Amino acid sequence: MLKFICLSAVCMFACVIIKQLRPEFLPLLQLGSAALMAVLLLDLMKDLISNVVGMVGYAGIIEDEYVFLLLRILLISVIVKISSDICKDNGNSTIADGIELVGKIIVFSLCLPLIKIITELASGLLK
Repeated sequence: MLKFICLSAVCMFACVIIKQLRPEFLPLLQLGSAALMAVLLLDLMKDLISNVVGMVGYAGIIEDEYVFLLLRILLISVIVKISSDICKDNGNSTIADGIELVGKIIVFSLCLPLIKIITELASGLLK
């Protein structure tokens, strides 16, 4: 966590300096900073995903395909949020709203197998 905080502070100070000296390079620096943080976060997520899959496999309660489906939904939600925020920061709130709507539809369509399983489980408990 400290690594991310330090990197964010360095990137923020670099953005302030670049904004004063060469404002045309500011979007490139911001994009590079976000990409660097994403790479560091993906490295951290790799360990997290392997631990979650290991725990689920050990417990044997949930099938692996549903865990990966939930992780995919989480990743799509994060990508949609970041994309929407970038559009809003650049003054394109209409595009940001469209991205959020498409993201919600995709997440809902990915949730349909989980909803089916939950309804089957609920109907089995009611019998």
